Amino acid sequence: MKVLIVFDDVTCFSQLESIIGSLDCLTHVSRIIITTRNKQVLRNWGVRKIYEMEALEYHHALELFSRHAFKQNHPEVGYEKFSTKVMKYAQGVPLALKVLGCFLYEREKEVWESAINKLQRILHPSILEVLKISYDSLDDKEKNIFLDVACFFQGEDVNLVMKFHNSSGFYPEIGISVLVDKSLIAIGSYNLIRMHDLLQELGREIFRQESINPGNRSRLWHHEDIYEVLTHNTVSSLLWIIILKYSSIYKLDMNIFIYARTDES
Repeated sequence: MKVLIVFDDVTCFSQLESIIGSLDCLTHVSRIIITTRNKQVLRNWGVRKIYEMEALEYHHALELFSRHAFKQNHPEVGYEKFSTKVMKYAQGVPLALKVLGCFLYEREKEVWESAINKLQRILHPSILEVLKISYDSLDDKEKNIFLDVACFFQGEDVNLVMKFHNSSGFYPEIGISVLVDKSLIAIGSYNLIRMHDLLQELGREIFRQESINPGNRSRLWHHEDIYEVLTHNTVSSLLWIIILKYSSIYKLDMNIFIYARTDES
């Protein structure tokens, strides 16, 4: 048969196999399009060409955001500066642009400023929910590697990250490969690990949700949380990594790497 088939949001090879069976029944002019969060699914099916979705260019991103925030193709007068800040935050991700556009629609400028400042520390729940789908599909060791990259190893050499996680028994060679396949991280130039800002914020938000008290979280990276924990000595047995690369906050110059583990970890 000559057909065009689109499989959307495929999560495993068996989904394709159970629906279409063998490709032998199709002619060479048939076309099958598969969308997935996992490149390994495409490899298993023998996909000839993999196209990786890229972020929207700035003017397209601004137009998409404006359609939801202002019900037109451009920002309203007086909201240009705020819209630029949203563009910087969303970095061309359509989901974030649509969610934030709807969230900010018909709100006052003061509310926009407050909302944008809040987003710097707390990920919007609707964005969190969708991004977390790929995270939830990881096993425990892959999750730990992802979370460590989000909190500590963005922009670090991948060999350093592998060495760190090898000592913890996390099997980083396959773990990092899985994270790359699921587009949760990327290996950029000079062999450095890269992660989209929204995914990094997802990882950090997961730790923030562990406890209101920073001392009861398993990892700390933000200078204010670290300062509070070290100053008031509120470290619990749950905390096993603190990393603060540099900060001059509170007139303190710090270059600290503290690594502690409980007997159970």
